[in-house]
Amino acid sequence: MWDPWPHPKMGTSIRSVDGAVLAAVAASVNPSDWFALLDQQQQCLHLQRGELGDIPERLIGMLRGDSNELVSDVLRRGARQETVRVFDDPQLGPRIFEYQFRPLNDSAGVAAVVISCNEATAQRAARRAGRLQSEVLEALNDGVLLVGADDVVKLFNPAAQQLLGWRGRVLAGESIADVNAALASLLHRGGDLPAGIEVARSSENPVFLECRLRSLRIEGLAHQVIVLRDVTAQRRLEREVIDTEQRERDRIARELHDGLGQELTGVALLLRSVLKRVQSVDTTAAERLQEAVAIVNTVIAGTRQIASGIFAVSIPDRDLAGALRALAERAAGRSGVAIGFEARGDATPKLTDSAASSLFRIAQEATTNALRHSGATSVSILLGSDAGGIVLSIADNGCGCPTDAEQNGGAGLRIMRFRAHALGGQFKMTSAPERGTKIECTLPAVLA
Repeated sequence: MWDPWPHPKMGTSIRSVDGAVLAAVAASVNPSDWFALLDQQQQCLHLQRGELGDIPERLIGMLRGDSNELVSDVLRRGARQETVRVFDDPQLGPRIFEYQFRPLNDSAGVAAVVISCNEATAQRAARRAGRLQSEVLEALNDGVLLVGADDVVKLFNPAAQQLLGWRGRVLAGESIADVNAALASLLHRGGDLPAGIEVARSSENPVFLECRLRSLRIEGLAHQVIVLRDVTAQRRLEREVIDTEQRERDRIARELHDGLGQELTGVALLLRSVLKRVQSVDTTAAERLQEAVAIVNTVIAGTRQIASGIFAVSIPDRDLAGALRALAERAAGRSGVAIGFEARGDATPKLTDSAASSLFRIAQEATTNALRHSGATSVSILLGSDAGGIVLSIADNGCGCPTDAEQNGGAGLRIMRFRAHALGGQFKMTSAPERGTKIECTLPAVLA
């Protein structure tokens, strides 16, 4: 274990070191560590290079036999010293070595100096990376929370405090349910998709947060990372866009109903007047006029139907279940496809007018897509409501939808997703060839 120092100038110490003391020092050192013992004349009595080789003694001048100021100071004062040296390795780059100089005492005072060395390149790099990560975390505008399997917050950053309305409050060690009940509910549902919660600053100024969840294991234990982003401005803009779009739809619908519809009605009346005059004179012309009247009446009916579909949805008493049931019945009657509706849980969930209208539009668009494009023989609409939130799903047994449909011109899908996100909800489409398509919109109860 112990190799005598081979340098000819370093051998016998003027003041010997007791063998029992050497044995005690040897027993306290790991065989893989670098270790040296210098006497009062700074002559090396014993050396163990371990796994570091001769680099440590080269860095402090022991190979040349130079006097070391730290060794001299330890011998003079009997106080422990520490230092760091950097070795520029031609293959590995800069390597960092940490030294400890400790006095070895006997009855007469300091008899020798024990020098130990370890390479701290990886440890220092890890500590530096940790400091950088901490600084980045502190500087983020997004809130970050680390929650353990016991639902206790382990780590947080200032942005999380501010976004959740707990500026200045230390969140570490608190239950996530005490920090934010909606966030705790979302955490228990799991998943990596973005979801939304609302934080009430005041009744007039709520804050909407987009939440992303990611599971990971730390030291073998399950944890959840929660990333929070303030999307209040985005949500307001999205709702303004939807409101603007609806106002434009209402304008077009009025133009169709009151403008084009009235003009077509006038044409129909004029044709009927002419028809009465020619019936007794020209039977063939009368038949043609009768066909024209029928065509115009069909166009009038179609125009009114289009106008009624464009107008803002009116859902009496916010009875979304009743409106969806009527939607299923109308669509089934027009298409001949079996369309069913089922309500689970609370059949009349408490929704704002905007939320009820948007969910109805999502169901309407999804049902129309299924009838037009999937070749389905069956469509099912499901509305579920419980304490966790509201789920609307529309599923068909058609040919399926390409996974890139939304990116390649699927305006209907993008609009449905837009409506769901504007409400702070989630939108998901699953599809498989010949196995049909399922559209699902989930709206947390706190946002309903």
